[in-house]
Amino acid sequence: DHFANDQPDAVLAMGGFTAAAPIWVGRQIDAPTFLHESNVVPGRANRFLSRWVDEIFIGFDAARKRFGQKKITESGTPVRSEFHNQNRDECCVRLGFDPAKPLILVTGGSQGARGVNRMVTDALPRLTEDLPNAQWLHLCGPHDLAEVKKAYGITCLRSSVHDFINDMPSALGAADLVISRSGASSLAELAAAKVPAILVPLPTAADDHQRANAQAAAISGGVIVLEQTEITSDAFVGQVVGLISDT
Repeated sequence: DHFANDQPDAVLAMGGFTAAAPIWVGRQIDAPTFLHESNVVPGRANRFLSRWVDEIFIGFDAARKRFGQKKITESGTPVRSEFHNQNRDECCVRLGFDPAKPLILVTGGSQGARGVNRMVTDALPRLTEDLPNAQWLHLCGPHDLAEVKKAYGITCLRSSVHDFINDMPSALGAADLVISRSGASSLAELAAAKVPAILVPLPTAADDHQRANAQAAAISGGVIVLEQTEITSDAFVGQVVGLISDT
């Protein structure tokens, strides 16, 4: 009914089964139809919808082969303008950190905080010894908040632990290194902020798409990929120390 009363010039689907009806109606009224896929491995809804749209936009060139012979444009994944060109020192001050010392941001994302949280907290004794001047901003999700705060509380590290943060552009703008999952939106924000990262793909992600995203990002440079189920605490500490020492 909405399309009938206010006919669109085009229809863009960003994924999910809720996009099926607008694409179908768009075709019925002869509006150009488009699809955007952020991940290297398309979700089921986008795989289904891809046969009905006029053009597909992709976040990673590696996704091109997943869609056959359709018209495909590598557009990247759009992010808010605030993620670009942040002033690091201003971001540090805004978040209560010392701009003269390195800042490490830890974020597990909406689904995968627990594995990243434990990887970092298990390594804190070594990290305290090897990087005593490092500052930590750890976004741990709501379920592990008390446990993660306790882990930092018994160290001498300057840290700030939250379940989430509203000002993610400042968090990325302040960071010298990010430890993160590899969801497509997170990777687009990291790229926009131009901050190096250690990516730890969520092992249970659908179709293992986070691993594919991480591998594609690693080819472009600026990130390294660690497997949560394979990396040892000592090896993890070595990577963090090495990357911070290079900044």
